[in-house]
Amino acid sequence: MTARISARLDDETRARLERIQAATGKSVTQLITEALDIYDQKLRAESLAGNRELLSLAGLFEGPPSLSERVKDEFAEALDDKLTPHR
Repeated sequence: MTARISARLDDETRARLERIQAATGKSVTQLITEALDIYDQKLRAESLAGNRELLSLAGLFEGPPSLSERVKDEFAEALDDKLTPHR
């Protein structure tokens, strides 16, 4: 399925588009598709970089093996232990 889109471009942006078209011989559709692909790849790379930072923390903390499955239960138990007066 294809969809027609409409965009308003200022004079400078329109001139850039025309310059790129002339230099590449590509249609507006091809250029927009390629630009969206590049932008999507950039966003995915940034997301992966953020994930890598989080993954670098993997294995640094101790806890029960089931913690990832029982995180809410474990948190509730820890909170109960902290808030319950010890006798």
